[in-house]
Amino acid sequence: MLKKPLGEEKDEVIKRLRVLRERKGLECKELSLLLGNEEQYISRMENGKFYPSHDSIEMIIKFCDSSLEELYYHDFELYKYDMKLLESMKAMSSKSRELILEFIKDVHSNRDAKGRA
Repeated sequence: MLKKPLGEEKDEVIKRLRVLRERKGLECKELSLLLGNEEQYISRMENGKFYPSHDSIEMIIKFCDSSLEELYYHDFELYKYDMKLLESMKAMSSKSRELILEFIKDVHSNRDAKGRA
């Protein structure tokens, strides 16, 4: 189970929840009502009046067609690429996956070697 973030981490989680809501095209009032709360619930949360419970976060994520992993991942754009890469690799043979991993290691080795030069 995820522990509740403190301080700046809370602010970041609330910002990310807002991004997910906006990306889904939901208004604050609309999402509040979908959650079964008063109309100002999401607006008050996004303005830092309170921090939502874990259950509320999970429900917000569900209505925004997202996941806890995406919420807590630090770079949304990188997350999307990572998910595409994982999906592509699932369809590959184990030999192909091994070759891809070797290629990635080689790229990292070359980059690290250039950084030390």
